[in-house]
Amino acid sequence: MIIGQNLLVHAQRIENVKAEASGSKIIITFDLMGEEPGQKFDLEAFASHNDFAEPLMLLKGDIGKGIKAGADKRIEWNARAELRDYAGAITVEVRGMPVLATFIFIEPAMGSSARRGKSTGLVWKGGTGTERFRLELMKGEQVIKDLGNVQNTGLYTWMVPPETEKGNDYRFRMVYGDEKIESQPFAVKSKLPLALKLSPVPVLGVAGFFLYQMITRQQVEKTFLPEAPSPPTN
Repeated sequence: MIIGQNLLVHAQRIENVKAEASGSKIIITFDLMGEEPGQKFDLEAFASHNDFAEPLMLLKGDIGKGIKAGADKRIEWNARAELRDYAGAITVEVRGMPVLATFIFIEPAMGSSARRGKSTGLVWKGGTGTERFRLELMKGEQVIKDLGNVQNTGLYTWMVPPETEKGNDYRFRMVYGDEKIESQPFAVKSKLPLALKLSPVPVLGVAGFFLYQMITRQQVEKTFLPEAPSPPTN
């Protein structure tokens, strides 16, 4: 059996493709590169023995629904059992379509930040408006707070607790059934920049000092300096 391969995933990249016979099976390995980290695809495989008319059935590995993008993907096809008495060259084709998320975060955007003690807004799109989903706050890969069940209005305001630890690896995550959608990372910063907190102190201190000197001097002159004598009368 002569083996060829043709892997098609629309608007994505398939890299490092290899196909080889292993006994009665054909092993296909490849890297599936998505547009977004963790993007998922529905993959099917076809072969040239029936002019790619029907998807292959005797497959296992990284094939089917919800295959996550990444390197070192592997499909194992029991070609002899499925083709039976077929002899000749064969081309295997893998087709994929990206799984569209029900919801997509718009805000927070990449590089944005929120300040402790202040409110920040979440914006998303998707769904029909009647759903509810669980909203979680993440730091790194850990869920640190459950923000509760949220109505799908497209908007949510989060008041950042003053005691929140500063950091640049925060994300929001929606959980809707088996679907989990994460926002872009954002930072949590102090309520006010340090420079803004400190800079007014010496300016006000100097201004207050000179104002105090002027007032005190006027009071001393008024209190302790005698008035000028009246001119003598004849």
